[in-house]
Parts: sequence; C-alpha cells; structure tokens
Amino acid sequence: MAWWALRDILERHGIHHLLLNGGNGSMGSAARLAEFERHTGYPLSVIGIPKTIDNDLLGTDFSPGFPSTAKYLATSMREVGLDMASLGQGRVFIMETMGRHTGWLAASCAAARQSADDAPHLVLVPEVPFDPRHFLAQLDACLTRLGHCAIAVAEGLRGLDGKPVTELRHDDIYGHEQLGGAGTWLAQLIKRERGLTPHVAQVDCLQRAARHWVSAVDVQWAHAAGACAVEWAPGGEHGVMVAMQRADRDNDWRLTPVRLAEIGDKEYTLPPSFLDPQRLTVTPAFLAYLRPLLQGDLPLPVCADGLPDYRPVRWETL
Repeated sequence: MAWWALRDILERHGIHHLLLNGGNGSMGSAARLAEFERHTGYPLSVIGIPKTIDNDLLGTDFSPGFPSTAKYLATSMREVGLDMASLGQGRVFIMETMGRHTGWLAASCAAARQSADDAPHLVLVPEVPFDPRHFLAQLDACLTRLGHCAIAVAEGLRGLDGKPVTELRHDDIYGHEQLGGAGTWLAQLIKRERGLTPHVAQVDCLQRAARHWVSAVDVQWAHAAGACAVEWAPGGEHGVMVAMQRADRDNDWRLTPVRLAEIGDKEYTLPPSFLDPQRLTVTPAFLAYLRPLLQGDLPLPVCADGLPDYRPVRWETL
C-alpha cells in the first residue's frame, strides 16, 4: 500500500498511534512505518510489542508466547519420555517442533529432563549443522546405554551444506521457505542406516495453541508489555519496541525501549554458549536461562462439557 493511500485511511479515522505486535518480520514492518511522518508529514507514533513463539527477536530477553510454548513442549517430552521408557528396547521417538532458522523451541524440550538419562536424549537445531555420521554415533551410544532414544528436532534442521534438510515450498507472500518433515526425514535416515522404525510426532500448530498449559510468567509480561506500549505511544515514545530485560533478581524483568530500526527483520539465534554440539544437546546455561520463564500456571475456566471455556475477545468497532 502506498504511503498516501495509508495516510488517507489513518486520517479518515483519526489514528495517530500504531501498536504492532509480532516477530522480527512484524518489527521490520513497524520500523518502516516509523518513517511514515517523514514521508507524508502525517504525525504517527509507532510502537512494537514482541510476540513470537520462535523467540528469535533481537533486543529482548524473551518474546511473549515462547515461555508458554516451551512449557507445553517440555511437558509433552517428559510425558513421552515416560511412555518410551516403558515400551522396551530399540524404541526411537522424534518430536519435530517449529523453528525455521532458530532452535529455541526444539531446545526448550530439554527442560523436560530431571536426570541425565531422561528424554530428550538428543536435541537437533538449525544452529548446529547436521552431520549424519556424528548423529548416528550419538544415537547408537544412547540406544546401547538406555535401550531407547527420544529426539527433539527443529523443522529448520540444516545439513553440513547449510541448506534445510527439507523444504516443502517457497512462500512468495512472506518471503521465506515453508519447512516441514524434518522429523520424517530423520526417521527415514534411521530406518535406512539402523533398520529401526522411529515414531514421529510433528507438533505443528498445537504448540502455539495450547492455552491450557501456559506459563504465568509469560502471561504476566505479555500483559505488561501491552500496557507499557499503550502508555508510551501518547507519551512521546516512537519507533521503538517494548523489550524485556532480565533484572538481577530471579523471575523479574524490566521493560525498556529498543530501536525498531536495529532489530526489525533480524533474527536472534541460540548463542553458542547455550549449545553442546558434541553431545547434540543444550548446556546448563540454556536451562538456567529457560527455567525461570516456565514458572507458574493459571486457573482455566471449564465449560459444562468438561472442556476449556475459551471465549473470543469481542472488539469494539469504531
């Protein structure tokens, strides 16, 4: 949409503040909209609010949505781990999570562990190029030691050539590849090389829709970020995103502005200090980062049918 067509819409409705929530693509759009007044002369303040389960936004300690998704994935992995351990020898389970370019979600499955031998036993992320020989050696060692192996893998797993091991198609609208099937691809490798038939679970949209098992920390700071943006917009802030910065105290963050121009359309990948490429897992530093984000749960209203009472937000139309 051209600048002047957008100005016509904003002027017609008397809109002078825009609050955009989303991930790095949305923050890139917000950064461009922050230049609106310079291009058109129309006064418009723009504030970004982080919201992405991928947790790949720069400038913020975490993105609302990620802690709850991480909690759901880790819980599912813990439950599947118990199931796997009860089924006998030679079992391999693969959980494929979202994560096109970053492995935050697959890595979060590691929070399921209560001891060194608990699931997931291997964690595969895009930040660590996939070496089939090294992977098979780690799989063999796990099967020899435990008799079973649970694997968390991100959909964007990349080979030694840097390319995704699977790509369904290219999305011309959003400008990125549409990935999926890394879990099935991995299962085929294991079947071909070891004669085992893994069970594959592609969590897909369930991981971002599981309202029944949210992190209270996540909900608290999502509300705080939204409220902060509402206060900042008429207060003179412009061209910034509300960022969560971890305070010195446990389970505490402070809200600070970061420039949209510095973070839009950029990705925050897992730091090397959070990864153990040799053992194909995460480090204690990652778990120390993650565990405070998973704390607390919220009561869930239940309908007469025994299922969650999810009611849509009814927005007032101006």
